[in-house]
Amino acid sequence: MKILIVEDEIKFLEILKLYFEKEGFKVFTSDNGEKAIEIVLNNEIDCIILDRMLPGISGDDVLKKVREIKNIPVLMLTAKGSDQDKIEGLLLGSDDYVVKPVTPYEIILRVRAILKRTSSINLDRIIYKDLELDRKYFLVKIGEEKIDLTKAEFEILYKLAQNPKVVFTRDQLIDAITPDGTIISDRTIDTHIKNIRKKLRKDYIKTVFGLGYKIDLD
Repeated sequence: MKILIVEDEIKFLEILKLYFEKEGFKVFTSDNGEKAIEIVLNNEIDCIILDRMLPGISGDDVLKKVREIKNIPVLMLTAKGSDQDKIEGLLLGSDDYVVKPVTPYEIILRVRAILKRTSSINLDRIIYKDLELDRKYFLVKIGEEKIDLTKAEFEILYKLAQNPKVVFTRDQLIDAITPDGTIISDRTIDTHIKNIRKKLRKDYIKTVFGLGYKIDLD
């Protein structure tokens, strides 16, 4: 999961970066609006923590620019805490508005809540640890690496990733790749699983003997 922290208080920026990295996030940082916009343009960011009061381009203007180019959840972080300030921040399009002082742990919880809420809206995209699947673009990535799968392999992996740690029988996975009821053998699923594992080069798909398969990145 990749986040961008935009904060001109360098010490606080470094603390937030450390906390988020400990939670398993890949963290991009910027202490100004210009660099923040450049990072957004050149990377797939999942959430932005944005200080409203920045030197040069303001946080408000960064948010407006982000909304023009990408649909990325934004948590606005600021010392401006009046009701009017909060209303303005939300009207600009921020997904949450947090007033300093605030603990890094609270920010992490709020970011996780935003990501959970927005991921349930984008049903075509699944992000699970460093694995990303996008049905709209038929895309599979591990970190920054793109993985080429066949359609059947993609559908199997997508089915498993939709429900992490849930065991699926071979018949259930057959249904995922043959919704028209075409009859294929259990061994076909085993072959697809073998090929997926080989292409991912990681042991994400676990065999549950006597039952079927599940995906587990822990």
